[in-house]
Amino acid sequence: MSQPECVDAPKRALVLGDGGFLGRHLAAAIDGDPNSGMMRIRWEQIYRRGASAPVATDKQAEWDATAPHAFNEVDWRTVDVVFVLFGATGTSVSFKQGRRFLDINTTALQALLQSIVDQGTHRPRVVYPSTRLVYAGSDSPLAEDALTDARTVYAASKLAGEALLLAYAAAHDVPYCVARIGVPYGNSIDGELSYGTIGALVKAARSSGAIRLFGDGLQRRTFSHVDDLTRCLMLCGRHLALANTTVNLPGEDLSLHHVGSALAGKLGALVEFAPWPEFELKIESGSTVFNAERFGSLTGYTCRQQFERWLAQSTP
Repeated sequence: MSQPECVDAPKRALVLGDGGFLGRHLAAAIDGDPNSGMMRIRWEQIYRRGASAPVATDKQAEWDATAPHAFNEVDWRTVDVVFVLFGATGTSVSFKQGRRFLDINTTALQALLQSIVDQGTHRPRVVYPSTRLVYAGSDSPLAEDALTDARTVYAASKLAGEALLLAYAAAHDVPYCVARIGVPYGNSIDGELSYGTIGALVKAARSSGAIRLFGDGLQRRTFSHVDDLTRCLMLCGRHLALANTTVNLPGEDLSLHHVGSALAGKLGALVEFAPWPEFELKIESGSTVFNAERFGSLTGYTCRQQFERWLAQSTP
């Protein structure tokens, strides 16, 4: 069966949060690939004449995305796709910093969407990375309509963001694509570790010589190399069939035990097992492996990178 064709004309893409891990990689991927179907534009190119453009990074001190005027001076007529890659990430920390997580992940997104609506009829597609943590854990692969179970403020804020996109699409025809991401890994442009699972395991191996896993470590995740993620996100921005959809992005089904052992072997560290701390067990979702058949069937994309090959070829 032939795949639905993409839009041929290059899309003018704005990457919000290009100072963060995923944002830096996406910006570099667009800039470095003339065949990506994307042409990246920058703040100074889309701000109204005479307005002072903010520094578009994920650092709150440099750019307050939650300020009421944060997006007022953006000329959205010059943008075809906006990637919302600013945001706060984390699990247990999101309870202590709940206001910050809600402000950045939810309030700022609503301000962005409303600014698009207020300017007129042009509607850029909003690509919104979400997380595996919105799902209830399952031993079976999770499709996009699987049960959700937000166990942290972070997960709740991402589900709220998804709901905002649905609301603005229904009421104001703002197109969107929600891209749910499992566990990212790899680095193609600098030495900074990816956020989340891989970064934590590597840091533990380097600092203490041991990777500690809670329980038996058999919880499974979908692991995706950052280069595959950036390619998938670009498809989310320009592929016709992905307009107004929620999709799981593809990757490999691997257990934490497998990944931790492989990293420990590479870094000369040990693997240790420990009982679950009470609080961590409360917010642990269990296995969250994606069924990414929807994305594959709509785009024809298959991942180019594998965890074992990446690990053999690099030093994390």
